[in-house]
Amino acid sequence: MARLRRLFLTGLAVLLPTLVTIHFLNWFFRFADGIVGRWFARFQIYIPGLGIVVGLSVIVLTGLLATNILGRQMITFGENLITKMPLARGVYLTVKQMVSVFLNPSETSFRRVVLVEYPRAGVYSLGFVTGETSEQINSLTGEDMLNVFVPTAPNPTSGFLVLVPRKDVKRLDMTVEQGLKLVVSIGIVDPLKEGREGECQSTS
Repeated sequence: MARLRRLFLTGLAVLLPTLVTIHFLNWFFRFADGIVGRWFARFQIYIPGLGIVVGLSVIVLTGLLATNILGRQMITFGENLITKMPLARGVYLTVKQMVSVFLNPSETSFRRVVLVEYPRAGVYSLGFVTGETSEQINSLTGEDMLNVFVPTAPNPTSGFLVLVPRKDVKRLDMTVEQGLKLVVSIGIVDPLKEGREGECQSTS
């Protein structure tokens, strides 16, 4: 029974991200196909796969729009409208932060991946160093402190800011992107183990 449960969880971990991605893409392209298809239906024209073409075109054009000054001003105006709506604000900002973290992990404020004893001694949490603390905090604590962000899994956009003495911070030989993968997968995916397995396969 334990082996069956382990196999089930492993299969779920492999299939779930793929199924969610396929479901989202299917919904997005059907949505685009429905809008454009109704317009073409007036002329009794049906083009298979039109939703995919239109959806990809919208994504590329939005990226093009965001790379020029006028486009950025328009996007900023739209964002300001959304963030003034009580319900939409929380959803929009959370999704935006998550997308920013995963698409541009090298551009985040995370400097390196570390281990800290949190929430109590003897229990370690994965964290990201975000900077050094102020001189005032160092003088009050009598320690050379670091700002460490400890994310909550599987959502790395929420978590806790802990101030930890530099001597108690254990640095990991892991990139920020690898650390984020470990958090999002709630420990199921070990980026370092993946790298070692890849090296073994390449040398065999």
